[in-house]
Amino acid sequence: MVGVSSASNATRLGPTEFVVGATEDQPLGFDDGGAVFYDQMASHRLGAARMSVDYEPSEPTTVQQQA
Repeated sequence: MVGVSSASNATRLGPTEFVVGATEDQPLGFDDGGAVFYDQMASHRLGAARMSVDYEPSEPTTVQQQA
């Protein structure tokens, strides 16, 4: 007989699904805004992308590279 842990009723932390993504800054310089990159991600079933954004201390409320 297999017992059931009381932890099985514990509140989940984090997402209920596992998401795999990529880190890539190259699309920031693409004329198409990275459309080809996003299509490639989708074809590989990646669900998230992380890109760097420059921070300028003299303009703390401005999102650099927002476009």
